[in-house]
Amino acid sequence: MKIRSSVFCYLLASVAFSACGGEKPAPATEPASEPAAVPAPEAAAPRKLTVQLNWKPEPEFGPFFAAQVSGAFATQRLDVDLRAGGSGAPTIELLGAKNVPFAIVSANEIIRARAVGNNVVGIFAVYQKNPMALITHRARGLKSLADVVKADGTLALERGAPYAGWIEKTIGFGPAKIVPSPYGDLSFLRNDPKYAMQGFATSEPIAAKKAGLDVDVFVIADAGFNPYETVLAVHEDLLKTDAQLVKRMLAAVSDGFTAYLKDPAPTNAAMAKLNPTMDAETFAAVAEAQRPLMENDATRANGPGSMDLARWITLVTQMKDTGLINAPVDAASCFRDPAALLKQ
Repeated sequence: MKIRSSVFCYLLASVAFSACGGEKPAPATEPASEPAAVPAPEAAAPRKLTVQLNWKPEPEFGPFFAAQVSGAFATQRLDVDLRAGGSGAPTIELLGAKNVPFAIVSANEIIRARAVGNNVVGIFAVYQKNPMALITHRARGLKSLADVVKADGTLALERGAPYAGWIEKTIGFGPAKIVPSPYGDLSFLRNDPKYAMQGFATSEPIAAKKAGLDVDVFVIADAGFNPYETVLAVHEDLLKTDAQLVKRMLAAVSDGFTAYLKDPAPTNAAMAKLNPTMDAETFAAVAEAQRPLMENDATRANGPGSMDLARWITLVTQMKDTGLINAPVDAASCFRDPAALLKQ
């Protein structure tokens, strides 16, 4: 199960990851691609490119894999490598160094990156509500996120993650021993009645139930820290040099989003071949559990992946007020709404 890693030195990103061997965005001199709503001519060769994921193929990436399975990428004449990541995958740095043209990141990672001059931009948000949560034994009788972080015992989380910094500044940690995240490994939870761990509300609780564990799940967004998650992002230079490519990608991902929500089964089967650690039953259960986090009034009104300036302003303010960024960031520069981009 996936946990984000945000502990990277953004100032060194372009140096540290320039040798990663990724592809570069198309230069400004390359001919413009066709509009997103109109497939490229059949005679044109599909454009090969990479989308760098920040975890293994799982349901949160369903819209992207559905764009492959349904043929939406092919319709837009795109030959897309959905490249798997892992814990600590440096997606934001790879993107900032222009080693890949598209990557999956979190909204808080974008803000941190822009605070140090790494001009990445979110263009499509899969999760409207952030699924990050703290999970613990129901028998402990804890009633809130504050109860969990102030209790004794053991608390496993990614200490450098923005959500952890926000909790520390706004709620405060109690006497619990704080240890590194187990990244989905439930053995510690199983063996320690006073153990709490970070995880996605869409996945770890399902795995815990299958393992016979009775758990409570406290979603951090419900306490007030709610960054957009599983955000498709680009370097802002690509928006300037190849806006039509971005539009074609957005058109395909939007179609993939709709296809996945309508029927996730074909896409889940394709992802299961790439990630055999998750069984078919869990794929189906997670796909269903994440549905209310992907759709809301904004997406129903404005289309898939929609993002709102007010949400970004709130997040920038929270990160500045809690010391998670040390330089001003213009919230409007952090994202482009997909529907607006597609209309350009």
